Amino acid sequence: MPSIKKLRQIITMVLFRMGLYELRSINYTKMIMDTLMSMKYATNTRLKRRFVALDLGCGSGFFSRLLESMGFEVVSLDIDCEALKNSMIARGDRPGISLLCADAHSIPLKEGSVDLVIALSIYEHLESVDVALRETARILKNDGILIVQLPNLEYFIEPHTKFPMFLIPGRYKPLVASKIIDYYVNWDLNIKAFIELASREGLILAKTMKYYHKLKTPPWPPSWFLMFVKRESNTLNREDIAYSSHLLRKQ
Repeated sequence: MPSIKKLRQIITMVLFRMGLYELRSINYTKMIMDTLMSMKYATNTRLKRRFVALDLGCGSGFFSRLLESMGFEVVSLDIDCEALKNSMIARGDRPGISLLCADAHSIPLKEGSVDLVIALSIYEHLESVDVALRETARILKNDGILIVQLPNLEYFIEPHTKFPMFLIPGRYKPLVASKIIDYYVNWDLNIKAFIELASREGLILAKTMKYYHKLKTPPWPPSWFLMFVKRESNTLNREDIAYSSHLLRKQ
C-alpha cells in the first residue's frame, strides 16, 4: 500500500498531466497583467524611467521573465541559492533581471527603492509573516504596489498537502502535514489575518480577486489575489481605511 507521501506525489502528477499547473500559470499571468495594465505602469510615465519590481520567492523565475517583458527592472529573490543558480532566469543574457539569494524576513535592498513587489505562494511558508510584511513595506516606495497570491489553507482539498486539512483541528495540522510534505506551512495564516497584518505596515488593501481552477467551488476559492498600495502613516485617510475594511468584511 502506498504511503501518504507517495499518494500525494501521484495526485500531483495526475494534476500536472491534466494541465492544471500550466493553466494556473497562464491564469496567474493574466491576473497580474490585468492588474498592472489598470495602474500607472501602463501609462506613458513608464517611458521616462524603468520601474523596479521585486519577485519575492521567485522560484523558477517564470514571473520574473513576465515582468521583464513588460519593461520592469526586476530583482528576483529566493532563499534557495542553488535553485536560483539553476533557474531559467540564470541562463542566457537577461540584463533586465538581477538575481538575489536572500531571506524575505531580511531583504537586502534600500528603503523605498522598489515600485512593485509580487509575492506568489510565499507568505504561507514564512514563520514570521509580520516581519516579512514590514520588510516589504520598507523597501516599497510610497504608493508602491504589492500583489500577493495567497492559497486557501482551509480549501476542501488543501493546495500543498492535497488533503482536506480543514477537517484537522488547528494544533494537529503541523503534525499531520509533516507526514505528507517536507516543507513548512504556517497553518495560522488566513486571508483576514494577512490583510490585518499588512494594514499595520501601511499596506492598504485595494483589490481582491478569487482564483478558481477549472471547477468553481463557491464559497471557497483555492486561493486569492490581493493588491495592496503602500501609504505612509501620515498620508492615510479615512477613505483608505474604510475601503480596506469594506473589502475585508466581504471575505
